[in-house]
Amino acid sequence: MTAAVLATILFSLSAVSGKRLSHHLSGVEANFWRFLLAGALLGIYAHSMGAGLGGGALGVFFISGIVGFGMGDYGLFRAFPILGSRLTMVMTQCLAAPFAATIEWLWLGERLSLGQVLAGTAILVGVGLALAPSETSQVDKRSEEHTSELQSRRNLVCRLLLDKKKNKEIGRAPSELQSRLNP
Repeated sequence: MTAAVLATILFSLSAVSGKRLSHHLSGVEANFWRFLLAGALLGIYAHSMGAGLGGGALGVFFISGIVGFGMGDYGLFRAFPILGSRLTMVMTQCLAAPFAATIEWLWLGERLSLGQVLAGTAILVGVGLALAPSETSQVDKRSEEHTSELQSRRNLVCRLLLDKKKNKEIGRAPSELQSRLNP
């Protein structure tokens, strides 16, 4: 039970710290530092409590790390600034099971039963409904439109000031500014 709680806490901290890190570093830089830290910690663990670099599964684990950490985390770090940590993690976790089932079917020939497919579909539909835009999205759109209008007015003022400086028409610019701002 302690391990499960610790894993949950560390997983949550990983998502939040990954989101914050994605604002300061690119996906490649963030992955490099994660690789370095993970490699050091796993190396210490493997050499102190395991067989080190020995064992028959080293190649498979190495390729799995390249695919999972390299390609998967690169996409994760690219999604953090765009979607945010919560939505990114929900999408990652919801899409992991269908991808795993498809790969297992293609690679190992294992098939899901009809009940398992229906249960998985019901879960994904429920998550999709929970994430669907709600009535508050209209408020967000109006806020975005207002912000866009303010930005266009600011751009107009800057453009007029640049024109004024360029043409040196000091007397005409303030009245032109008033007429454009108050249509």
